[in-house]
Amino acid sequence: MKAMSNSRMMVAAMLVVAPLSGCVTDSNLSREDRLASGTGLGMLAGGLLGYSMGGGDTAPIIGMLVGAGAGGVAGYWATDRLTRWDKSAMNDTAFQGLNESSSGQTLTWANQDSGNSGSFTPVRTFLDAKGRICRDFVVTLDVDGTPREGERTACRTATGDWVML
Repeated sequence: MKAMSNSRMMVAAMLVVAPLSGCVTDSNLSREDRLASGTGLGMLAGGLLGYSMGGGDTAPIIGMLVGAGAGGVAGYWATDRLTRWDKSAMNDTAFQGLNESSSGQTLTWANQDSGNSGSFTPVRTFLDAKGRICRDFVVTLDVDGTPREGERTACRTATGDWVML
């Protein structure tokens, strides 16, 4: 199992949680309900991500617990700090970067209203063992003046969707 720092695990979980946390920005929900929903979605996504990274007998369980913790923090953070526009811009930038950018080309987004920004840089394109096109990438988020960076890999499915490994 490849070790990840807490910051990288949070960014990885953010990439999974951010699209989901858009579902909990409904203005009919109280702030506490949105935060609880975002935290729960983050724990679920992070737990699944952590479990999938595990190997051996107990590593998947440990990975799931660590991932759920990091995902919960990321879900809370994303729901509390990123606006709906921020999440949309982040996802659009990642999608464009995966589909259209050459390795080393950095795409950025910034929200003048919230002050949040980020970047997406594909760093390598390759075929995996299943014959899928995959891309390693670096993503950065700067929210409330706190920069975070993470590295991930995504592979394109037969339907054209990208899935993170």
